[in-house]
Amino acid sequence: MSDEGSDVAVTDDMDEGDEIETSLDSLIVGRYISSVLIVDDQPTFAVDAPVTASATEAAAQPLEAPIGGAPTAGLAVPDEADLESHELPAGPVTRAFADIGMMCGIVEPFGQTGEPINSKVAARADVVILDWRLRSGEPVGASATALLRDLVSPDRRQPLRLVCIYTAEPNVAAIAGEIAESFGVETESEFAVKISSTRVIVLGKPGNLACDEDRQVEWSALPARLLAEYLVVVDGLLPLFSLAAIGALRDASGLVVSRFDALIDPAVLGHRTMLPQPADLVEHLVDALTDEFRAVVSADLLVEGSLSEERCWQVASGSVIAEDELPAIDARFTNANPMAEVERMVRLGTPTGGKIRQAKYATRLFSSGGPAATTADIRFASLLHSRSHYMTSPPTLGLGAIVELVAEDAAGIPVGYYLCLKALCDSARLEAAEPFALSPLATTLTAPVTFVIDDDSVPRPLAAQIDLSLVVHAPFAPSEAPGPVQASYDNGQWVFLSAHDEPARFRYVGRLRDAFAQRSVHELATQASRIGLNDAEWVRVKRPAEG
Repeated sequence: MSDEGSDVAVTDDMDEGDEIETSLDSLIVGRYISSVLIVDDQPTFAVDAPVTASATEAAAQPLEAPIGGAPTAGLAVPDEADLESHELPAGPVTRAFADIGMMCGIVEPFGQTGEPINSKVAARADVVILDWRLRSGEPVGASATALLRDLVSPDRRQPLRLVCIYTAEPNVAAIAGEIAESFGVETESEFAVKISSTRVIVLGKPGNLACDEDRQVEWSALPARLLAEYLVVVDGLLPLFSLAAIGALRDASGLVVSRFDALIDPAVLGHRTMLPQPADLVEHLVDALTDEFRAVVSADLLVEGSLSEERCWQVASGSVIAEDELPAIDARFTNANPMAEVERMVRLGTPTGGKIRQAKYATRLFSSGGPAATTADIRFASLLHSRSHYMTSPPTLGLGAIVELVAEDAAGIPVGYYLCLKALCDSARLEAAEPFALSPLATTLTAPVTFVIDDDSVPRPLAAQIDLSLVVHAPFAPSEAPGPVQASYDNGQWVFLSAHDEPARFRYVGRLRDAFAQRSVHELATQASRIGLNDAEWVRVKRPAEG
């Protein structure tokens, strides 16, 4: 993946010699990666004399023989047969990262008294580089695995992270398999494994003769190689778009914070004091901050570029369409009735016509087949329709919440999915139990789908039943008065308990985005407000049918 005689990496879909640092993908990734941490038991620091150019070049050359010399203080000397150039030259490595705009730090895994490093330091890094041998006298890989386990712990937040095992150990080909077995996951390849949102790769240090040439990476080439490996983490249209947006927010943090000026604090405090529920201040400011984020992201050039026609073509190039067909397809489907256009393309015998005819949906053009296209359509709909519940704070019951009654309750409410219709302002400050209006939802793939929501990470198509006669009411009490109805965590699920004498258990499924929830309420209100007139039949039959 790296050019001969160059420290610039190239990806598989780039021509040799294309500098990855100038590609759109690498600009987005390079902007996002702000910190690199190297954990190594044998970093070498030139304390007595400055590092000269010749010393830097020497440190970057492959080493054909083990390094001798005095061992690092406090560490046992490994067997001579195991000495495979484990040392890491701190100066050249950190400067190589600085040359491409990345901040890099190096720490030893254990302090002078033997205590391990604070894992919070590693948890904050975008890229973590670990030596597989972090302590002599223990099983090789034990300390590195322990640190990795702490990094991917469910108790921590899970940022997008690349971990590189950078080692001179001779068993380099077995390391990814050992990690996968330890964490109970499958390997991504012989030298890579994915654990939650962390991708772990294995590379060999210079002079590691157990590595194939493409896995043995010089110090000077390490930053470019890791940048290329990070691109694998965000491979695809949406992953790169989302990373570009997050990078834009990082860059604009100063502008956003200045918009929320401390001079406004007195007004904010006054506003809070006058609120019926002071805790509502959080939601008010989150709304304002979200709009600022939207303004930043929508104006960012890299975000725009991540969804450009050229970028879309790169992603679509694995399908059957030709490059010059993409804009034509865009125009056909946006400027005409899609289904009529399908038939027209078939009649004209276009190269894509036959494939569209089989699926009758444009998604089929860019997927491996019918089932894959359907799955993609459903997941994309879920992305647009529903909000994610990222944190461990309890969800609340209010407009847009979708719940499932799994067993018929004493009040006779049928089992199934329901959309909560109670306005947020009416559900935020309850003094006592109040009835909540719940509109039934049908699970369907054949009937018209109203929206799709993630149900325990499984996208579920649902159809709203816009009929006031089907709306049911169930009482719920606030967890703390005055306040909202909060779910309780029970057996791996968030659950709302009704205030019936025999409480019914409503499993929390998810929450619609505000506009979709409001649309359902509007449709029910429209149905309820229809006006029945005693009109002349001659006029009625002449009137166009209401659509």
